Order: sequence, then structure tokens, then C-alpha cells
Amino acid sequence: MTSLCIVGDPGSRNHFVAGWILDNLHISYDHGYNRNTFLKYHPGINSEKKIKSLLGKYNVIRILPRFKKIDLHLFLFLTKNIYKLYPQFVSKEYDIETFYKVFCAAKEWFSIDKKICHLNFHYEINFEDTFDLNFMINLYETVNNKKPTQKNINKFIECNELNSIMIPQDHSCSLAKLVLDIENNINFDDSSIIANNRWGFIKYVYDKVPVGKRYDMLKKHLTEKFYCV
Repeated sequence: MTSLCIVGDPGSRNHFVAGWILDNLHISYDHGYNRNTFLKYHPGINSEKKIKSLLGKYNVIRILPRFKKIDLHLFLFLTKNIYKLYPQFVSKEYDIETFYKVFCAAKEWFSIDKKICHLNFHYEINFEDTFDLNFMINLYETVNNKKPTQKNINKFIECNELNSIMIPQDHSCSLAKLVLDIENNINFDDSSIIANNRWGFIKYVYDKVPVGKRYDMLKKHLTEKFYCV
């Protein structure tokens, strides 16, 4: 069996990728692998030394956070991680507390990714790549030096169908992606005093604007002029 270490943020489908590589997928929304078959670490300065020590013994795969599907990444993080740790968040997908939770999580993921040493990974894949069958077949063949079985491919497809969620436009994960995209495009400095204005406006939208109109309201007002760019 391939010795495998997956390095990914919460919600990045670490278990699914491990199950795919190790021919051990379980068809499930939450866990796509058989437990205790691989090592898993969250990226960060504290885990770098340990991960580096594995390079000669394990195939180390890093799943990268990316803006392209950050709304889905956050949704999986919310439903697979946050709901288990903090049950009070269940049924609050349209509340500002959920927005804060997922938005700040994504900011932290991107910040950490800029700081860590990417030479510590044998392979780096984007979060959205985990849904791409052709890409993942190539990864499988590279790591295992063999082709995946049709049975494993069928399980891959079924697992991805369960995780390919269409997220409503005004869902907190969709709004988080909108604000993240806007601020990334203008290279916004989150330490700026304008960040306080942004939080104030987002709170106003959640308090005063009904679900169904929030996305458009944020998109209309969070412009370069708002951020003084």
C-alpha cells in the first residue's frame, strides 16, 4: 500500500483524496475513506517540520485553497466540520455569524498558504481538481504507477455527485466568496482601516436586507470606490 500524507485545510476533501489514491473510497457525503490508512495534517508553521520529515517515507499531497470554488470548499467545511463542533450553527446558514466563521476561515487558509514552504510537498493540487476525474486519474497513476480500477472510478463519480452542491446565491458561503473575490481582485489589505467599514456594511446588509437581495446589494456597493482604491 502507498504510504500517504495529505495536507489540506478543513473541508478540502483530504479523506476523499486519500481514499481515491489508496483504492479505499467509501461512498459517503462526509468521509470518503477507511480510517487510519493515511496521515493527515493541516498546513501551518507548526506542522511544517513534521511534514518535511515525511518526505522520504510518504507521498505528500497538498490540497490548495483556491478562489474558484471557495464557496463550495467553505460549504463542505461548514457542514462537515463546523456543524459537528458547534451544533448551534446548524440552520443558521443565512446568519452573519456563519458568514464571519467561513469568511475568516478562508482568509486564514490563504494567509497560511503564502507563508508555508511548498517544497515540502511531492504533489500540489487545487481544491477544484478533486472533482476532475481526468486530473485525478493522472494523479493516481503518477503516485501508484498503475491505473485505477473501474470500480474505484465509479465510486469516485458517486462521491463527487454527493459533494457537488449548488449553493444558493445569498447563502453565507456564496457571500463570502463574493467578498473574497472582490478584495482579491483589488489586492485589498485586510489590516486597513477600511476593513472596519466593510464589516459594518456587511452587518448592515445582514440586518436590513432580506435574503434574496443580499448578494446584489454587496456586489453593487463593494466597489473600488468603497475600498478607496
